[in-house]
Amino acid sequence: MSFNPVKIRRYGEPKEVVARVFEEVGGIPKVMELLDLSRTRVYALADPDSSNEISYTRMATLTDRADTAGSSGV
Repeated sequence: MSFNPVKIRRYGEPKEVVARVFEEVGGIPKVMELLDLSRTRVYALADPDSSNEISYTRMATLTDRADTAGSSGV
C-alpha cells in the first residue's frame, strides 16, 4: 500500500517532498514502523494544512532507508 495523498501539494514544497519520500520508503505503514509514530502523526507530517514539520533526523532515517531499498547491491 503506497502513500497516496488526497490533498493537493504544490510540486517542490516541503510537504510535497515529504509525501514523495513516504511513497518511496513504502507508504504510511512503513514510515510508521521506521519512525515509531502513529498513523495520525505520520499523516500530519505531509499534510499541507498542518503546522507539524518533519525533523532532519527523521528525514535522514527515511532517506537512508529509501537508498537502501532502492539499491540493487551493485
